Amino acid sequence: MRTLPPPHRAPPPAYAQRLFDARKQSASDQEMRGIIAEGFKETYFQDGGNRATGLTDVTLNDLDY
Repeated sequence: MRTLPPPHRAPPPAYAQRLFDARKQSASDQEMRGIIAEGFKETYFQDGGNRATGLTDVTLNDLDY
């Protein structure tokens, strides 16, 4: 399993808000992972629109809380 280095910046605050809102609404683990994956996609892989613009899906597996 490949380990990615930490992103050079944090996902936008809107993703944290989405996570808090989802948790309040008793979102499933899969829904929470989807929000986190979107944040990683935008921040780390696409660098805010500067690269990997054709990337459509990011999936997180084996999260350890």
